[in-house]
This record gives sequence, C-alpha cells and structure tokens, in this order.
Amino acid sequence: MTDTKNVTLAILSVSAAILLTILVTFHLTQPAYAGTTVRGGDYIVATGAFSDRVDIIYVINTAQQKLNAYVIDYHPGTPNNIILQDSISLRQAFVAK
Repeated sequence: MTDTKNVTLAILSVSAAILLTILVTFHLTQPAYAGTTVRGGDYIVATGAFSDRVDIIYVINTAQQKLNAYVIDYHPGTPNNIILQDSISLRQAFVAK
C-alpha cells in the first residue's frame, strides 16, 4: 500500500511540475500586435508593439515583394534607435508547394 501511495505521489508531482512549466512559459512570451497601416505607392507600412519599450515598424515593398521589420528601442534619457531587425522575401515566404 505504501508503494502505491509513493507511485501516485510521484506521478502527481511530475504532472504538477509539467503544468507549472507550461504556465510559466505561456506568461513569459509576449505576442507582437500590428497596429495602424498606411499605403503609399509601392509601400505598405504597419506599426506594432512587442513590449512597452520595443515598437516595430513593418515595411512591405510591393514592387520588390520584400518585408522589412524595423525595431524602435526606447531607452529613457537616450536617443531612440531604429534598427533593421529582419528582411524577408515575400516570394520565397509564400511559394506554392
């Protein structure tokens, strides 16, 4: 009877640890949300927020079919930096297979 209780306790402990890990992981990740979009000529621009200090500007060049993601990192008391974070080809990203 003691062995059955030990096995049950071990299974419940492992299950609790797995659930806690999943819960913590979901709360640590933050999705990025797109905001306002503007279209002018060959460009579409959308803004988004990754966190309270990091904003993203998405620029789609429809002529070249490229997406550039620029990050604006706010640091109080210092100039804000605009950094090209990533650039992808929309032709390659949406290739029919």
